Amino acid sequence: MASLSAARAPVAAAPFKACPSARAGRSQRLQPVCSAARNQHAAAAADRRAVLLGLAGAAVAVPLVGAAPASAGEQYLPVSSLTVIQKKAILADFQARAEAALSQELTAADAPVALRLLLNDAGTYDAATKTGGCDGSIVLPEELNRPENKGLAPFVDRLRKVKDAIDARAEEGQGPISWADTIVLAAKVCIEKAWRQDKINKAADAEKGAFIAESFGNPIFLKLGRKDATEPAPAGRLPAPDASLEGVQQYFNKLGVKPDAGSGPFAPKAPFWERQQFLLWPATQADPAAAEAALVAYSAAAYGPWKQQYDKSRGTVTRTSYEVDFGTIFIKLADLGAKFDKDAYLFPIKASWLVGQRAVVPERY
Repeated sequence: MASLSAARAPVAAAPFKACPSARAGRSQRLQPVCSAARNQHAAAAADRRAVLLGLAGAAVAVPLVGAAPASAGEQYLPVSSLTVIQKKAILADFQARAEAALSQELTAADAPVALRLLLNDAGTYDAATKTGGCDGSIVLPEELNRPENKGLAPFVDRLRKVKDAIDARAEEGQGPISWADTIVLAAKVCIEKAWRQDKINKAADAEKGAFIAESFGNPIFLKLGRKDATEPAPAGRLPAPDASLEGVQQYFNKLGVKPDAGSGPFAPKAPFWERQQFLLWPATQADPAAAEAALVAYSAAAYGPWKQQYDKSRGTVTRTSYEVDFGTIFIKLADLGAKFDKDAYLFPIKASWLVGQRAVVPERY
């Protein structure tokens, strides 16, 4: 314990890199390990994490460390003593690794089925009883085999392989990724791939398109730590596979609405009203363009203005208005009824990573 006094000395802060966006006020963010997390080679991941965590304890006294969870003689900083910056760094790295694994398996073409899986999981939420929601219960056989979830099982099998790979690379003391977070991140990865490809296709050449996608993309920022349910959600809460558009509209009008929300002209709008319906429902269908046209044909007054607005945005290279609004409702859906574990994916870090004024950098870094 002789080195603890030295460890309490301030250490250099982890650098932050701005993620550029077309709208600084709405989608530009400062986040650690932004583009580097996507480009670093996987073989250097463990060493990069060691450096990041070592540098993340800036101007924070290091509390007492505990015994190692597995390696005898090693000293660890317990999760309860990690700083906010250290926790954010761990979660940022975990999400980057999870998204990289999902990106290897999934493509932009998987976006409709990925979003449908998320909607059918989160869309079981009942605000009156506070049951259902984004809790991963859809992967349970009893729920997955229901008629409204027909055709989702093969995609779940693909996600299962990726989830196993993510869990296999977990750090010592780091728990497995939840199914709820796996489903949310899978949809995010597919959607952002589709957005990126659209920008590239609109550009004069692929290189310029890639630059636009990197500089003017609209990434979806998510909170992780969703807990999984151990029982299937109650049946009968989702539209039937052959539901009419009127039935679909009625479903969304009730989704997430609190029992005391009231009614009438002064009542608050439902969480998933016409704008959100237009954004979400077509994106879950095999042919989103045809689904949008069907909504407008069903009710031009309700959905026509939104199609006109978003067609204009999607006609531009950056597509900012459409993507920012879609990202906002995506987050609302991903958090619907979700219960979070604030310590999910955190793990004790080696006290030897924080020594004196400088981090201990592994030789292979």
